[in-house]
Amino acid sequence: TPSLSELLYPDIAHQRFPEVPLYLQQTYTGTMYGEYKLTTNGCGITSLAMLSSYLCDEELTPPELSERYGRYSRPTGTAASLFDEAPPQLGFYLLKKTYDWREAREYMKEGYSVIVCQYKGYWTGGGHYLVLESLTEDGLVQVRDSNLYNYRKLPRHKDDAFPWDTICSAGQGYWIYEKKV
Repeated sequence: TPSLSELLYPDIAHQRFPEVPLYLQQTYTGTMYGEYKLTTNGCGITSLAMLSSYLCDEELTPPELSERYGRYSRPTGTAASLFDEAPPQLGFYLLKKTYDWREAREYMKEGYSVIVCQYKGYWTGGGHYLVLESLTEDGLVQVRDSNLYNYRKLPRHKDDAFPWDTICSAGQGYWIYEKKV
């Protein structure tokens, strides 16, 4: 008899997570991230959980990572150092950090995944982390956005394909991770 985990996450080509899963902050209403609620301050840790599940090919949820890395939680959100320091502890590595969206796009063309920090602009009125999963054939960006409320206000979420100008207009830092093995 298959387990619940096997039913929810089928093995596809020997991969439990063949693509970056979508975790939504608002799913975890009772979860604390450091001294703050995951629902309001957890886009960074949720983005790391999505990317970690994909790259490690095991379920690593936002509550698990919130408990482990709560010290990175700040009143304004996740400390950027989390994206440098946590991956080796989880089993994958940062390849490079850049502030140039063109460089991030070039790496994505080669199949690398990226976490980006957004400031006031298309995605947020303050600060927000996103996972840039991959590029479509026509060069649009597939995004994993942990904020459920963006799915109502950003029409492109229906297609999960965004033009680069929605990313680069407010992108402040891009963490490029090694490819999935």
